[in-house]
Amino acid sequence: MEAARASRASRKYRAGSPVAIALALILAAGACTYPPTAESAASSSTPDSPGAVPESSVADFFAHEMLNRGAPAVVVQIKVRGREWSRAYGSRDVETGEPVAVTDRIQAGGITQSMVAVSVLQLVQEGKLGLEDPVTKYFPEFEQLVHPPGPVTVRSLLNHSSGLPDAPAAILKAMTPKQAIDTKFSIEEYLRMAGSAPWARLNSSPFRYSDANYFALAAIVQKLRGRPIGDVLKSEIFVPLGMSHTVLPTEPGNDTNDMIQSYQFIDGERINASQPGYLLGSPAEGVISTVGDINSLLCRAHAGPATHGERTAGHGDPVAREPRTRAAALE
Repeated sequence: MEAARASRASRKYRAGSPVAIALALILAAGACTYPPTAESAASSSTPDSPGAVPESSVADFFAHEMLNRGAPAVVVQIKVRGREWSRAYGSRDVETGEPVAVTDRIQAGGITQSMVAVSVLQLVQEGKLGLEDPVTKYFPEFEQLVHPPGPVTVRSLLNHSSGLPDAPAAILKAMTPKQAIDTKFSIEEYLRMAGSAPWARLNSSPFRYSDANYFALAAIVQKLRGRPIGDVLKSEIFVPLGMSHTVLPTEPGNDTNDMIQSYQFIDGERINASQPGYLLGSPAEGVISTVGDINSLLCRAHAGPATHGERTAGHGDPVAREPRTRAAALE
C-alpha cells in the first residue's frame, strides 16, 4: 500500500537566523492499491458503509497527532481494491471554524514534482529527451542562469543529485518575507535567484534537495512541447486520469470556498496564504488538487511493473525508475 502525504503547505524560508516564515500545517494523506475508485463525496466513511475499508487506527492516530501539533486540518483517504476509508479532521478555515471535507482542495506541495517527472519521462519514452543528456542541450539559458561548475544531466535534476542550490535564501536577501510571499516568480527568475547561491559539493552525499531542479525540468518540457507546463500537465496527466479538481494555477482563483485555507506567520501576524504568489505556476510545489485526485494518480502510477521502468530509464536507480514507471502507467 502506497501512502501519499499530499500537502503540507509548509514551505519554510530561512533568512540568516530564525525561521522567517513558518506555515501552519495542512496535511492530507492517502493510500491505495490499484484499481482506484471514484472520489467519495462524503467527509467520512465508516466500517458499516457499503464498500468501506475497516477504520484505520494508525491514520486516526496520525491525524489527531498532527492536530495536536497545530495543523488546522488533516484529510485522509485510503482505498483498497475498490473499498474506501476516508475522514476529514479539523477546520477548512480557522477564521470561521467551518469543518473540513474529504473533497476539499489542498496545496499538493512536492507531489507537483512527481507530475512534472511524468511529463519529462514521457518525452524520454518518445525519444525526444535523454536522461544522460546535458540540460543545456534543451535549455541553453541554463548555464547563464545558474552558473553550474560542470555539466548537469537531466537525470541529476530528476533525482536531486545535480547540486543545484535552491532560491529561498537569495530571495529573502532581495526582499522582505511579506514581499516574497506575494511575488510570482517565472522559471527564469527563480533559477536566476538559485544561481546566485553557491553550488553544493557532492563528494560526501550525492543528494541535495532543491526545488530549482524542477523549475529547470519544467523549462525543458515547455521548450520541447511548445506549451506552458501547466497546460502540459493538464493534457498529459490531469485529463487522462480524470483529475478534474487538479490544476497548476498561474493566477489566484476567485473561488476558494472548497479549499483548505493555509496560513503563514510573519512577525507574529497570521496571514492567509492559501494561494501565495510564490506558488503560482511553480513546477515544484504549485499544484492544487484533492486527496481523491492524488490517489487516482498514485494508483494508476503504481499499476505498472517497476522492471518496465528500469528497462526504459536505463540504470534502474529508484528515483529515475519510479517516475518512469509512472509515465508508462499513463499510456
